[in-house]
Amino acid sequence: MGSKEDFTKMTWHGIPKDCPKDNSCVEFESGRCKGVEVKKCPKRHPLNILLLGKRRVYGSDRSGRKGDWSEELFRDELARHHHVTHWGKDYSGLYDYRMPLPEVVDRMVTRPDIVLVTYDLPPAPGFNDLDIPKVLISSAFYPGLPGKGSVEKYRRWYEEHPFDLAFGSMPATVGLLKEHKVGRKGVFLSPYAVDTERFRKLAIEKEYDVATLFAAREDFYIRRRDIRKQVWDARDKISIFVNNAYWDDYIVTLNKTKININENSKSMFVNPRNLETMACGTLMLADWNEDYDTLGFKGGEHLVFYTTLEDMWEKIWYYLKHADEREAIAAQGMKFATENFYLTKKVNEFAEVVRRELLQ
Repeated sequence: MGSKEDFTKMTWHGIPKDCPKDNSCVEFESGRCKGVEVKKCPKRHPLNILLLGKRRVYGSDRSGRKGDWSEELFRDELARHHHVTHWGKDYSGLYDYRMPLPEVVDRMVTRPDIVLVTYDLPPAPGFNDLDIPKVLISSAFYPGLPGKGSVEKYRRWYEEHPFDLAFGSMPATVGLLKEHKVGRKGVFLSPYAVDTERFRKLAIEKEYDVATLFAAREDFYIRRRDIRKQVWDARDKISIFVNNAYWDDYIVTLNKTKININENSKSMFVNPRNLETMACGTLMLADWNEDYDTLGFKGGEHLVFYTTLEDMWEKIWYYLKHADEREAIAAQGMKFATENFYLTKKVNEFAEVVRRELLQ
């Protein structure tokens, strides 16, 4: 089942930028923090985190969905700054879904400061038996979604598995978490963020006038099929990209595109595609919702909003004709996204709230 030494190999170690990284800190040893409890550390050493959930995109199933990639990139960034021990499918050959979590903790060399669940609803026997603060980051708990993302499914799971602290990736999720009293000691907004080392403006020529880089699911993205069909029908007039793209191809395609269309409809929130598009210096054309205002996005300054599909096409023709205006908004959007919604900032703000609310 794995020794303490084996479990040590499962931990990804991070050292914060403000760590002295020398012997002036009594807890520093051989270039790595010993892993003291963060509330006892005068140098604000990394959190020790037990993170539950399967590996989203690099695992054996290789689903490869871009949305899962953004979630995995957050976990990677978290592990660059904190000591993260992953317990879930495809992170380690030691993983056994039948092992009670108290036994997992007993096998770890350093006791976790928190147990973290991000996005998944993982099988977690013994979850409620842990006497360690439990933290949730939720992105799928919001109104109007059927099936996998249904409010009722998550509500039941959260009732059966109480959390001390909860974070929502969008204001609507924060509202539902508070309504259902999911975070006993508090609920906070932790909006989506973008990996600015990967998503950036490249020195390549624009090739496509318009792209529709989204999943066309009719259950909660009502107009996406119509948008993609209309763009396809316009292929004799403009250069288009209407297929899916993943990984590096996705980043390159964003950079090759003049205008990228997004549509949220029933799922009214600011999803990662907005930030990824803007971080690449491409004009984002999206349907407006209140979350944009809440998070500080300004139409005509950082991106362009449309209402109806007729309005969408009016905006497309206008900004294809007025390249200077298009590029000016794209440049301001890139600056806004990369300065306000980058992953390191999200991780730092998350850690600060955890320390303040749970570990002081």
